[in-house]
Amino acid sequence: MAQHAKRDGGGLVESIRKAFALSKYPGDNRLVYDNSGGHVECNQVADAFRGKHWSELTVDFLRRHADSVFFFTADAYRFYLPGYLLAVVASYKKADIIPNNLVHTLVPPSRGTTERREFELRVKGLSAQQRAAIKGFLEYLVLQHGGDFPRRDPQIALEEYWGRA
Repeated sequence: MAQHAKRDGGGLVESIRKAFALSKYPGDNRLVYDNSGGHVECNQVADAFRGKHWSELTVDFLRRHADSVFFFTADAYRFYLPGYLLAVVASYKKADIIPNNLVHTLVPPSRGTTERREFELRVKGLSAQQRAAIKGFLEYLVLQHGGDFPRRDPQIALEEYWGRA
């Protein structure tokens, strides 16, 4: 990806859209990790996202549902990820906590942990083109908003996983 695209996000937007264009909706019963009806947050997330395509979600909607990335199934995470990525690139300040939540899900946990297995399950279904778009997104964050991440999480995500994608 050209340096100017990383700086202004314009080429990155197109890269994300193209990479995820053929993503398939996971199905109404495969949106959240708990469909028992007894998990309040999962119920709320499923109700909010049911039947929605990632390309139609607004920054305002995603900001209200910034924590939803933690309740998605692996399939739903991969399906809705581009909506979150685009919201951050298009409206970083308005996205509020979305960048932090998103980056948190992109930093690989320690090997051998349950969290690492969950991370690998989420990302293993991504294509090479999708991985490249995520890498470009993280590079964009480092370049444009690195100071907003005092623990260097976007850089760590690149160094430990996505930089090799």
